[in-house]
Amino acid sequence: MGKKKIIDGKTLVGLAIIAVFWFSGSWGGMSGDAVKVAGIFIGTLFLWLTVDISWPSMLSIALLSLVPSLGPENVFASSFGNSTFLFLMFTFIVTYTLSQTSMIKRIAVLFVTNRFAQRGPWSFTLSFFAVILLLGLFMSPTILFFLLLPILEEIFSLLDLQKGESFAELLMVGLVAFTCLAAGMTPIAHVYPVIALGILESLTNISVGNFAYIEFALPAGLLIFGVVILLWKLLFKPDMTKFKQLTRDDFAETFAHKLTRREKWVITIFVIIVAAWILPEPLKSLWPNIPFDLSKYGNAFPPLVGTVVLAILNIDGKPLLNLKDALSNGVSWPTLLMSTGTLALGAALTSKKVGLLDVIRSGMGSLIKGQSLALVVVLFIVWTALESSFSSHIMTVQVVVSLAVPTAMATGQLNVAALACVIGMASSTGIAAPSAMPATAAASGSGWANTSALMKYGLVLLAVVIVVMAVVAYPLAASVL
Repeated sequence: MGKKKIIDGKTLVGLAIIAVFWFSGSWGGMSGDAVKVAGIFIGTLFLWLTVDISWPSMLSIALLSLVPSLGPENVFASSFGNSTFLFLMFTFIVTYTLSQTSMIKRIAVLFVTNRFAQRGPWSFTLSFFAVILLLGLFMSPTILFFLLLPILEEIFSLLDLQKGESFAELLMVGLVAFTCLAAGMTPIAHVYPVIALGILESLTNISVGNFAYIEFALPAGLLIFGVVILLWKLLFKPDMTKFKQLTRDDFAETFAHKLTRREKWVITIFVIIVAAWILPEPLKSLWPNIPFDLSKYGNAFPPLVGTVVLAILNIDGKPLLNLKDALSNGVSWPTLLMSTGTLALGAALTSKKVGLLDVIRSGMGSLIKGQSLALVVVLFIVWTALESSFSSHIMTVQVVVSLAVPTAMATGQLNVAALACVIGMASSTGIAAPSAMPATAAASGSGWANTSALMKYGLVLLAVVIVVMAVVAYPLAASVL
């Protein structure tokens, strides 16, 4: 019996890529440090794609710290000390606390039992999809998927739907698709737009506020939502003969008691946090001399304060937030660790001391010379939509934005912020394969929607995303940003 390998082959390949660049000195117009950073980026990307997203991120931070012109202090400040990392961590905590209340289930049940939903199967389906989109604007797609999954399975039971039936398949795929779509429509509690905006700022010093992002992403997302449902209805014609009206009595347990005092406090604090994210920008434009401007404190400040308040307040003898529980069960640490790697790599790629950004910009400029600017935008959108449909969303946004921003800068004419934001939105939408994100894997493994269903419905979504992003979202974002 042969000995097991201490390090697997793919890991060795990734490490070899980094080593080749690290010891090759300066070449191609790049300094030695620039070559090292390029090698770390390419090797880490390979490891992300083939091995894991957590420890390669840590490895990239450690290696970047050894690059002479960067040093550990600067690298740590650009990764774990970056406000984007803190924003994501504290947002995971407060949204997890909200998910522990019955509010999400109550809202979902109200949507599927209202008068409009009782009019017929497609009215019911539209109501169910609408509540997914609404809740998804403020919650992590993975958390929301697993929160709504038991409610959907209860609906399957009430409608006597079996695995393999097309109506059940439609509802399950819709749960996945619209949690993903909503995750691109706001930067609130959503990793993909936040990482895109973080990379944009690190590469260009251009900051895009939450409200400005929502101005283009919300209408574009609603358009995608409506067109996708219409096409699904026309193309696939699921059998809905088992539909029957559902009422609140079917979900009596959900409304067996009123919202508790604890739940009301949690919900109120969460609403205040969301308001603190969204309102400062429009208030500042309407009231330029506003005495207290929250926007200057950044996106991480509201959830930080919210976390502290939730941990301090004791209702019915217990704090509203069990911080140990939230850190263990509510925070997606693999996502956070990867975000630190992407932030550190972004800062290294743009460091003037390293000088790699100028080389990338020059190379991309030569590559697109003579090409139509519209074609460049469309190519990046197609790339984003395709990659997110079949591989990690977080990987998609990191790779595509890192290359799209220098390219847009090289043209001197494309709206860099608009392109980065559109990629951030599009990167969250893919569902065509189980490998796209945890929710797609869970859906395909549930038996309610197999891989062929994800592919079938996901490719329609993919086509609509490409068209809307290119024709509507980018021009709208360019007019806003």
